[in-house]
Amino acid sequence: MEKKGNQYRVQNAIEAMKNLVRAYFHEANWFHEGSIPTMEEYMRIALVTSGYYMLTTMSFIGMGEIVTKEAFDWVISDPKIITASAVICRLMDDISSHKFEQKRGHVASGIECYMKQYGASEEEAYDEFQKQVVDAWRDINEEFLRPTVVPMPLLMRVLNLSRVMDVIYTGGDGYTHVGKVMKNNVASLLIHPIDIMPPRRATSSQNSQINDDVPPVEGLPPVSAKGIYRYLGTLAGLVERQARAVGTNVQGQTSSSRGNSFDDFKKLGPPYFSGATDPTEAEAWILKVEKFFGVIDCSEEQKASYAAFMLDKEADHWWRMTRRLLEDQGPITWRQFKEAFYKKYFPDSVRRQKVGEFIHLERGDMTVAQYEAKFTELSCFSPQLIATEEEKALKFQDGLKPYLKNKISILKLGVYSEVVDRALIAEKDNEELHQYREQQRK
Repeated sequence: MEKKGNQYRVQNAIEAMKNLVRAYFHEANWFHEGSIPTMEEYMRIALVTSGYYMLTTMSFIGMGEIVTKEAFDWVISDPKIITASAVICRLMDDISSHKFEQKRGHVASGIECYMKQYGASEEEAYDEFQKQVVDAWRDINEEFLRPTVVPMPLLMRVLNLSRVMDVIYTGGDGYTHVGKVMKNNVASLLIHPIDIMPPRRATSSQNSQINDDVPPVEGLPPVSAKGIYRYLGTLAGLVERQARAVGTNVQGQTSSSRGNSFDDFKKLGPPYFSGATDPTEAEAWILKVEKFFGVIDCSEEQKASYAAFMLDKEADHWWRMTRRLLEDQGPITWRQFKEAFYKKYFPDSVRRQKVGEFIHLERGDMTVAQYEAKFTELSCFSPQLIATEEEKALKFQDGLKPYLKNKISILKLGVYSEVVDRALIAEKDNEELHQYREQQRK
C-alpha cells in the first residue's frame, strides 16, 4: 500500500482501533465505578464500542482504487448514515444481550441507562429502542438520497454491514451465541446458495438440434424447505423494517405530505448542528434556521421536522430521546422544538446571565463597530428592554463613551440606525483629530 501511496488507509484503520480501545477503557471505568451514565453519555461511547465505526473503516481498506483519501475523511467526519448504522447495531445488541450480560457482570447497557434516567420499565425501554432502530433505518434511506463525496459502492458497504447486524441480532444475540439459526444462515449463503436465476433452456420454437446442445439444468444444492423458509423469513423481516422506515418521515408524515417545501429547505443549504458548549452558537443556529423558514411555505410541525433533520452527532442523539417524550403530547410544533432545544443548549441560568450582560453593556475599550455587534448579539436575549425603536436607540446611546454620548444626545435621535451611524462618524472624526494633533506635535 505504501508503494501505491495508500498508506493513509492503514493510518485511518489504526486511528479507528485506537478510538475503539479508548472507548473500551471508558466503559471499563463505568463498570469498576458501578456507574450508570445518562443515555447521552452512554450513546456517545457505546456507539464506538459497538465496533461499527472500526469495522466500516477496516472494510474500506481492501476495496481498491474506488476508496480515496476523501472517502476516509468522510468516514472520520461521522456522517449520519454511519451513525445510524452504529445505532442499529448498538441498540439491537443491547435489546438481545443485556440480560445475560448483567448476570455475568458487565457495564450497564442502554436498557439499564434508559430505565434509570426515565424511570421506565424494561418493556418500555425495549419499545423505545425498537422505535429508534426504525428511525435509524429511515436515516440510512434518506442519506442515500443526499449527494455525498463517496461513490455508491461505499454507501452500499455501509448498508450491507447494517443488514448483517440486523440479521445477527434479530431474535437474539447471534454474535455471542452462534446457534443453529445463524449457522444455517451462513450455510445458506456460502455453502448451499439458492440459485435464483437458473440457466435458460432454449425455447420450444427452436429446433431439436439446438435443444439437444443445451445442458440439463442442475437441481438446487440440497437444502431443506425449512431452511429456505427461515432464510426468506429473515429477508422479509429486513425488507419490512426498511419499508416502514421509508414510509415514515421525521414526524411520522408520509414523504409526499412534505411536498416541495422540504426540497426547497435543503436547496437553501441549512447548517447542521452537532451540539455546542457555547449557548450563543445554539442561538445562532436557531436564528439561521428561522431565516430559511421565512422564505419557504411550511407548517409549524414541518419546521420542527426539518430542523430535527439538521441535527447531527451528539445533538441527534439527544433529539432521539427527547422526541419520544414530546410525541406523547401530540405532533411536535416548532415552538415545542425550540423550548426543548433551549432547555438543553441554552438553559435559563445562562440566559439570565446574558440578560445581565446586556443590561450592563458599555462600549469600554471596544470600537463603535465592535460595540454595535455585541449590542446586537445580546439584545435578542432582552427584547422587553428595547421594545420600541426609541428605547433601542437610547439603550445603545447610553453605553457609549461620554464624549460620543454628549455629541449624539444633543441631536435627540430616536432611530437606532441613525444613532449608530452618528456614533461611527463621531468616532472617525475623533480619530482623525487625534492623528492631526499627533502630527502637529512632531
